[in-house]
Amino acid sequence: MEAAILILIIGGAVIVIALCIWLFGKLVLRLLKHAIIAALLGLVLALLWYQPCSRPRRDPNLGKHAYAVNNDQYLGVVVGSAHDPALGEVWIIQPPSGYKTKYRKARVVLKDQ
Repeated sequence: MEAAILILIIGGAVIVIALCIWLFGKLVLRLLKHAIIAALLGLVLALLWYQPCSRPRRDPNLGKHAYAVNNDQYLGVVVGSAHDPALGEVWIIQPPSGYKTKYRKARVVLKDQ
């Protein structure tokens, strides 16, 4: 008789423990699903927020027209800027009829027109 009662108690405890594990598993899986969705949504929002900020800023002087300081002669359109070891800071200018040329920034005036 005592063995039958002991088997019933152990069986009941096993059923109760299995039921608790099953309920806990359902809760954890449901919460885990929501945590994964929240993490993915956060990742998408972070990428959308930081992507425009990570782009390098375009130089506002690109595309402006360059004129010589001393005689106001038209040189061409600014296509870039750089640092030349011999000349220092330079504008890279595309004249209307030729190849790109470097001019010192101190010798060039930029205009929008």
